[in-house]
Amino acid sequence: MNFSKILSLLSFLVVAPLDAQKLELSKAYNGMFYAKGIPYAKPPVNNLRWASPVDENFEEDTTELDNYGFDCLAKTGALGGTSDPDEMNEDCLFLNIWTPSTVKKYPVMFWIHGGGFTKGHGRLDGEVLAKYGVVVVSLNYRLGPLGFFALPQNESDDPNYGLLDIISALRWVKKYISLFGGDPENITIFGNSAGGLAADLLINHPKAKNLFHRAIAQSSYLTGELSYMKKFSSDAPKRINGNNAYVAELEASKLLQRLGLEGTESLMQLRSIDANKIVKAQLRGLAPIVDGESVKLDSRACIISSGCSVNLKSYMTGGTSWEGDFAQHIDNFLADNNVVLEKYNEDLAEVYPSDFALKEKTALARFLGDQYFLLSAKKNASAHAKTNAIVYTYYLNFQVSRLKKYALGTPHGWDTGAIWWSPFSKDSLMIKAGAQLRAEWVRFAYGYPLEEDGSWSPWNEGQEYWQNFGDGDRDATSSIATRLRFSENFYEKRKNSYFDGAKIIQ
Repeated sequence: MNFSKILSLLSFLVVAPLDAQKLELSKAYNGMFYAKGIPYAKPPVNNLRWASPVDENFEEDTTELDNYGFDCLAKTGALGGTSDPDEMNEDCLFLNIWTPSTVKKYPVMFWIHGGGFTKGHGRLDGEVLAKYGVVVVSLNYRLGPLGFFALPQNESDDPNYGLLDIISALRWVKKYISLFGGDPENITIFGNSAGGLAADLLINHPKAKNLFHRAIAQSSYLTGELSYMKKFSSDAPKRINGNNAYVAELEASKLLQRLGLEGTESLMQLRSIDANKIVKAQLRGLAPIVDGESVKLDSRACIISSGCSVNLKSYMTGGTSWEGDFAQHIDNFLADNNVVLEKYNEDLAEVYPSDFALKEKTALARFLGDQYFLLSAKKNASAHAKTNAIVYTYYLNFQVSRLKKYALGTPHGWDTGAIWWSPFSKDSLMIKAGAQLRAEWVRFAYGYPLEEDGSWSPWNEGQEYWQNFGDGDRDATSSIATRLRFSENFYEKRKNSYFDGAKIIQ
């Protein structure tokens, strides 16, 4: 991609803020206006813990919009989360807005943070993207066992409270964003990792219809390992190591046991427990729960089915070349999946020869990243290509991570930093990548052809195209084809509960 073209695109998209404002908003360093800490739903405490959010109204004469609201509770010090307990609270359902002006109508880009649904927050420098001529929104949503929890005592309720929070925030945006210069008829949801998965899940959520029009799922992982309600667990794909899928009710019972509870306590009793204790009792990440309604058993079938999913105008998804970096930061994750290395040793050596020659665990990590993230992008893009949506896929291959002198590629989540923080970085590669990604993401939100001249080809039925950012040819389709084919064949074995170690790549 020609960097000079990016700069010329910026001159087209950057919008000078106007003086006349409907609301009295503060200005960021670059002239963008912002409003922070806006409550979009009532505090999810007491009787509203483990309940659907109750939408909050916006008072236009509100003056205290200069500071972020509390982050949602997460384990302190966790990667991607706040390290300051004083910044976290169960009362955390706030959103933030950055805008070039309140008297025009800009596309809205609604950011959903990542963090494995157990950590993270909406604190970011949204002005770096708003400068391109869009209204930026970020939010906090309930995490961990406060956000995704299948209590038997609450069986009739949707267990994905965090997703319901995001939907509540989208309702708020739809209702009020025009006050901030946003177009309620042109909303793009986007996020990375857990935020990307949330975007994919919202596309199929029955309560999210008519709330957004485009979606960008960065490093989503629908082919990863979700939790399943007990009634669906027998139909769930095996985990990558061949074990059965996580059962949501069982995971909830285990957590209650760690709190010293019997699990038979009333909902009123459970809601009276200190929320910090509940969060600290969490051992593993609690992923969104397949309940058949809010999260479908077969999400791609819903995408294709008429009337099941949100009718998107356009959809973008993709991943990085070194997604496997995530596996190195989760305790025992590689060890738990050693069975893949043991049973599919020949395949890993054939599909990932350079990684395998360097270190077998590196090849395993690369495969796990492909299985979770790149395969998810491929399968979701393929499903959306069967609808009326314009579909794009990308592959980030900036040589950021290295093992000795060996270039591993772009690690999982690096693009989040590139999009939001590169102006404050001295890393020339991140600055360049950030400018490229922001420019293309904003073009997507406007509905313009990507790569300026339209050379980023959309997917057509039976014809893939992966736009490469970073090192390598512009078209990455052929360079990752073998990896994707191996991952897809492996995934089909998981779906069929078949795990015998027979060679997959013939």
